[in-house]
Formats: sequence, structure tokens, C-alpha cells
Amino acid sequence: GMIINILLAVSIGYALYLIFDFYKNGQGEAGNKIGAILILAVLCAIFWACFEQAGSSLTVWVDKCVNLVGLNASQTNAINPAYIVLLAIPFSWLWTKLGAIKKNPNTPIKFALGILQLGLGFLIFALTAHFIGENGKVPFLFVFLGYFLITTGELFLSPIGLSKVTELSPKRMIGFMMGVWFLSSTFAHYISGILAKLTTTGTESSENLLSKLSNWLMGNPDTSSEAVATLVQYNTIYAQIGIVTIIISLFVILISPFIKKLMHNIH
Repeated sequence: GMIINILLAVSIGYALYLIFDFYKNGQGEAGNKIGAILILAVLCAIFWACFEQAGSSLTVWVDKCVNLVGLNASQTNAINPAYIVLLAIPFSWLWTKLGAIKKNPNTPIKFALGILQLGLGFLIFALTAHFIGENGKVPFLFVFLGYFLITTGELFLSPIGLSKVTELSPKRMIGFMMGVWFLSSTFAHYISGILAKLTTTGTESSENLLSKLSNWLMGNPDTSSEAVATLVQYNTIYAQIGIVTIIISLFVILISPFIKKLMHNIH
């Protein structure tokens, strides 16, 4: 983790220096475009850090807290790729159709909507706290619903990242900016690990606004039974991921005209 952090810090520092240099030499547009890549890279890292819970903490949550039917916990990892296969064609058709009538959302809006759907997916996982069965477990249906939204979010955001880096970078810098892009997604793995760790250590100690809000969303469940306490431990983190990512996505929608301006002619 340490080496990645140092590399990322150096790369971003250098990218910021280049932006400054472009502005100084009257090449504002090139500077703006690199700025846009950095903003998109941050958004992408936030998305993947949360998305990657699917392979780690969500599998454990499904195993401990969900009434599984016909699948075991590790097989639920196939839900996301299955949705991708089912949805890839409808989505590419949708973008083509929207493009034809000039209604295709621009990149910042697509990123924001992708993060929004991811957040809603995690909120669905969190809200299962309202549907705890006799055995302290929750219905399997919610796993499919949550994954559906996380996958549609991925289909909004994932296909456009790298192509925008190549379109927005000045020719001689494409390789470097791609490096920054990949580093930011590696940094996402690191954040993802921290999030997964949080789900197992619990958050009882923190009584901040976010945890109060999460508790309220989950209907303040009674955690005297061990099964429910375990569920709430995971669901609290998913509620917090959901709330934070939804707030971020709404903020990105608000500033999308600014990001669009930075991107100039590339949309």
C-alpha cells in the first residue's frame, strides 16, 4: 500500500505541476483537460473502492446474513457478471439511440449517475435490516436487487474512463495520464480493503451523524440477538457507503457544467 501511495502522490504532484505549466505557457485548454482527468480519476477510484466490496465483505455478509436459495455465498459473485452479459447489449443500444437524438448524457453526468446507482445498490443492502426473518437472516431477493443497481452503475461509468483519458490527454502525455488513471484504481483496492475491514470490526463506538442516519435508515433494529447484531454490523457500513456515494453523486451533478467546461470539446 505504501509504495502505491508514494507513486500516486508523486504522479498527482507532477500532473498538477503540468497543469500549472500549461496555464503559464498560455495553453489553458490542455491544462483544463488534465484537470478534468484528475477529477474523473478521483470519482472512478471512489466507485471502484465501494464496488470491490462485492468480492470481499459482501460475500461474507451474504454467507452470514442472507437466506440463500440454490446458490452458496461464493456463487453469488456470479450475479454481477451475469447482469453484465444480460445488460451489455441493451445498454449499448441505449447509448446509440440517445446519441442519435443528441440526448446522450455527457461524461460527468454518466459518472455521477454511475456512482448514484452504486450508492442506491448499497442502500438496498442496508435496508434489508427491515426484513429480518425468524432466523435473523434476510431475503435473497435483495442481493439480486442491490447487485442490479451496482451493475447498471458500472455500465454507466466503466466503459468511458480510459477512452476519455486518451481523448483528453495531450498526445505526448497519454502514457503518463494512463499511468495516473491505473494508479488511482490501484489506490481504490487499498481503500476497499479498509472498508472491508470496517465491516468486521463494527462501528458501535462512533456516534456521529452518519451512523445515526444509517441507524435511522435501518429502522434502529434491536441488536440483542447475535444474528441481528452481525447483520447490523455489515449493514451499517453499507448504509454509510450508500449515503456518502449518493451525496458525492449529487455534488458531481451540481458541478458537472464546470467539469464539462474543463473538458472543452470532448464529451
